[in-house]
Amino acid sequence: MTLSTLFDRIAGKQRERQQAREADFRALVVDIADDKDPDPDLVDHILAGTKNSLDGLRSAVELLLRRHELRATYEKAARLTKERAGIEREIAEADRLLEQAEVLHEETTTPLYGRIEAIKQANVAADRARRELWETCADPDLQNRLARVSQRFKELSEKHVQIKNRAADTHRFAEGDRREVGFAANKTHADELNERADRYEKKATKLESEAAQLLPQIKKLEQEEQRIREQMLKP
Repeated sequence: MTLSTLFDRIAGKQRERQQAREADFRALVVDIADDKDPDPDLVDHILAGTKNSLDGLRSAVELLLRRHELRATYEKAARLTKERAGIEREIAEADRLLEQAEVLHEETTTPLYGRIEAIKQANVAADRARRELWETCADPDLQNRLARVSQRFKELSEKHVQIKNRAADTHRFAEGDRREVGFAANKTHADELNERADRYEKKATKLESEAAQLLPQIKKLEQEEQRIREQMLKP
């Protein structure tokens, strides 16, 4: 064996041992990253064989963990990309169904809206016809009766409103006096305010009663007016 061959063989053995030691180091990094607890003596042996420090081992483990995170992020995106394709198909189908529904809705409602508009126009025409029938009624008795009833209805309605307004004003007067009691200079003044407030309340109650008594008459006149107008609609 020549000297050159000998040294080549020795060099080859050294490379094999170095590769084995590096493989052991990588295996150690994987074990630690996998949360395994390696034998401290084995760790020392591997670090000495690869001429790595503890800090170097820590850095290698942290790098591997970081690569695991990056790989997980990459794989998650790949899964989501596949999921997105399915979602987009579902959206497209939903859009298609919505378009069909909109077309059906338009086809169904267009004639209905047209019919509603026709009914509105018919009602407008009916209102005009009703007013003209009232205005052109040739029966003097109906016209006179309507005039009397309408006038009386107007008078009582206005009277009812006036009495209700007076009752509301009188209630406010009473409330004002009640509030002033707290600021009265003395008991005599306070008693006077309370007494006046009582009178206002009694008066307001009486006015409300008067207004309520008018309602049956107003209702009766309203019904009578409607009956007369119905008769005036006849040709």
